[in-house]
Amino acid sequence: MLYSNRSAALLGHGQPLAALNDAKRAIELDSRWSKPYYRAALASIELEDYDDARCFLESASLISPTDNQIRNSLSDISQNQNFRNDRGRRVFDSGIYTWGSGAMGQLGCVHHKFYLT
Repeated sequence: MLYSNRSAALLGHGQPLAALNDAKRAIELDSRWSKPYYRAALASIELEDYDDARCFLESASLISPTDNQIRNSLSDISQNQNFRNDRGRRVFDSGIYTWGSGAMGQLGCVHHKFYLT
């Protein structure tokens, strides 16, 4: 909880990279809690890493599927971020994978990038 809360404080003070690092540490300590994934997504958005942001939000939504804040943020990033590169071609999005089980289970992201013309 400490790392997650510090992540939120760092975000509020304009330090998204430090906030992302703390959110990731919080995820390592308790991967069953959606809030650090959400905070990692917010930090990723500030860092303009929309692929990671979307992946963190997807992970959070798997843990807390009825959380409206997470669902709305995921919808916003999916609709507003068009995943275009500098040539205007669409970039396909990321996926989620899991490993481990029970309290030691983890969610992670993998990016499958290919371009559609």
